[in-house]
Amino acid sequence: MFDAGLQWSSFTPYDMRVVYLVHMWLRDQKLGDGLGLAGSLSPQQLQQCRELWRQLLQRRHPDTSGRQISNVQSSVAAAVQQLPSSLVVPKSVREEVLLHEDAMCLTDMVFTTACGRQVVIEVDGPQHYRCPDQQPTGRTLYRNRALAARGYVLVVVKASDWDQCPEHLRQQQLVAWIQQALQQEQSP
Repeated sequence: MFDAGLQWSSFTPYDMRVVYLVHMWLRDQKLGDGLGLAGSLSPQQLQQCRELWRQLLQRRHPDTSGRQISNVQSSVAAAVQQLPSSLVVPKSVREEVLLHEDAMCLTDMVFTTACGRQVVIEVDGPQHYRCPDQQPTGRTLYRNRALAARGYVLVVVKASDWDQCPEHLRQQQLVAWIQQALQQEQSP
């Protein structure tokens, strides 16, 4: 068994962020004892890794209120704000949110449905897909799995699909995507 504690002094901040991602992946997958790397690393070492991960997210998105977002994301956000109260709890829509106490994911939008489910909407541009097969990248798949492991219903809006949808049908399409994601959550 690898004892990370013996080599801790040689870990760089990058190494520690990777260790935190591995730790969370092990926990999310409930592998071994379901504790991730707890036991292999001290609580202080895990906290240090977590803090470095959080700092990285904050550096990437230092001030979300002033951050440039794509036209597609703005359009989807406007559509989400107009969703009927029979689907979305009024005033529950939040943009650019760091979710969960473990700070694993920064999302585009999150809201609460009328039935109490937490829904995350991610607007995925071309950087979320590999060329030439257009399958999601590893980072995108990891984000999707991390959100699911934390109990969120995920709705992915592919930017190219949104752009191709006639503007007068976008609201209807968004509702359909949300309802489909909620139904998939309920099926075994």
